[in-house]
Amino acid sequence: MFVGVTVFAVWLGWEVKFVRDRKAFLDSEHCPPYSLGPQAMVPIWRRALGDMAIKSFRLSHYNTDHDRQRTLAKSLFPEAEIVRN
Repeated sequence: MFVGVTVFAVWLGWEVKFVRDRKAFLDSEHCPPYSLGPQAMVPIWRRALGDMAIKSFRLSHYNTDHDRQRTLAKSLFPEAEIVRN
């Protein structure tokens, strides 16, 4: 039972950190414009932690930090489509 509780606690901690990282990215000044959408879904346990589904990010070709933003957005938001202007 102790092992089961430990595994659950580690998993829950990982999910909480993931949700916080997503929120921090969305709140940062370097976040590209994004849209919310019903087509994109996140698991119900992440919604319970306050997470929301992002439908797409709009990245500009003129941004010098474009590749880093795209990589970070795709790793944090696998459900989102990355659209280039």
